[in-house]
Amino acid sequence: MSRVGSAVLGIALAAAAVGAQHFVLDYNERTTPLTYTGTMGEAVDTGRFSARALSVKAARSVEVPQPGSYRRIEGDPVFILVETSATSAREPMKLTADLLTTDGKVYRKTDKVDITWTLEFKWIQPGWWASGMYVFEVPAEALPGASIVVRLPTASETYVPEAEIDLGLDEASANALVSGAQETYRLGNKS
Repeated sequence: MSRVGSAVLGIALAAAAVGAQHFVLDYNERTTPLTYTGTMGEAVDTGRFSARALSVKAARSVEVPQPGSYRRIEGDPVFILVETSATSAREPMKLTADLLTTDGKVYRKTDKVDITWTLEFKWIQPGWWASGMYVFEVPAEALPGASIVVRLPTASETYVPEAEIDLGLDEASANALVSGAQETYRLGNKS
């Protein structure tokens, strides 16, 4: 190959390398989840798992089993309980959830209730729908238009899917939910 040909090839390779950098994703782009959306009662399929929000309840306190009785945990002012079910496509997995408001604020599940009593504790298996509650403490004014976001517990993978499910709450129904909160909701056992 002649010097001119080598120089042209070198310039072309350098230009291709610079151009290829444009297509390289940065860390934030690689770890931003792929969001699949749906509404209350609808199964939202993300490819790796499907999730569905079945109901939304409010309670001033929850009770969790303890040997011989139940332990009561008070909400501040109330707990929002989202009954959710999920199944996986190919492999067993665990799922967690956050509550997302219309202004983009994210509420993590409450740390007052151990995950043992929530859907997060259960293994989600292929072909079987597992159901349970996710428990949040959210002010009433944040509930209109809120969604539950069901996702894998870690987001270190590339293109991790999540299911964002609209809870179907407008201002009137959110206020009615909170004002009509039951005194105590008893969470089930871990089976």
